[in-house]
Amino acid sequence: METSQSEMVEVLNQRLERLKIRHLRLLDQVARRGSLSAAASALGISQPGATKLLHELEAALDQTLLERSARGGQLNGQGRLVLERLRVALGAMDATATALVQGVDLPLLRVGLLPLVGIEALGHVVQDLMARAQLPRLQLQLGTVDQLVQWLRESEVDCVVGVLGGDLTPQALAPFEITPLWQQSTVVVAARDHPLAQRRRVPLTELQGADWVLMPQRSASRKAFDRAFLAAGLVPPSARIETESFYIALGLVAHTRLLAVVPMGAYRQQAALVRRVAMVPAFAPSAVVMLTPKGVVPELPVVSLWREAFVRAAALEAAHLSDQL
Repeated sequence: METSQSEMVEVLNQRLERLKIRHLRLLDQVARRGSLSAAASALGISQPGATKLLHELEAALDQTLLERSARGGQLNGQGRLVLERLRVALGAMDATATALVQGVDLPLLRVGLLPLVGIEALGHVVQDLMARAQLPRLQLQLGTVDQLVQWLRESEVDCVVGVLGGDLTPQALAPFEITPLWQQSTVVVAARDHPLAQRRRVPLTELQGADWVLMPQRSASRKAFDRAFLAAGLVPPSARIETESFYIALGLVAHTRLLAVVPMGAYRQQAALVRRVAMVPAFAPSAVVMLTPKGVVPELPVVSLWREAFVRAAALEAAHLSDQL
């Protein structure tokens, strides 16, 4: 008699119930440290103990998870697929432990953010949730696009709000649910008395030799800056000063002849000190989105509330953009 898929799932679930958290952490440490021996050391167990845990995990899943090597083994394709699912559980357990230790009776939400998102939108979202008595405890982690996606993949954050950029591929985004929010504009700014700020049109060729305050090379902002010049057949300018802070860049620009590239939200907040430079062609806007794990476990209610608040903030951002046109 042929076994149905539901029966096979039930058998597998019974096997998985015999596993312990240490089995899950072993697989996670093998992926992070590159070998079974290094994972054993990180967990404070012997190599034979780690091998025993691995055999128990493989037996429960009825799958080979490691490619054996002189160093003890690395995850194979099936092992990486299993870990992708298990990390969601590990992330949830870590968040639960943090909440219990802190002893506060509020849900914890771990959010990965691009710095540009926190300039205006984050304030609207927090204000909105406070007014509705729905604000959770927040842990905000800032990073580049690629870092944020890696953290979400490894369940170190519960969701990410950022832009679709960096070195992301469709394959890298496949495990995530994508919620479009708004289009983020980027502008060139200068001191209010800067000669370029007085002109109605400034071609890229005249900006190529300027002194710039720019974000680091790995940032989405810097990559968009470089793409604009490359698309015009020009070599992107080098940074005279590099900083990860838009506000430091704005402060430097306000008192010098330096130019900077900042999100529209940052410019709006400092418009009394700096002016936009009418660069032609203008930077293409970036799509700001929210990323969450796709269909692995039921979504946390606090993540759903966060998404709804950002969708409401997106409507405010869309109104701002309409006012600028």
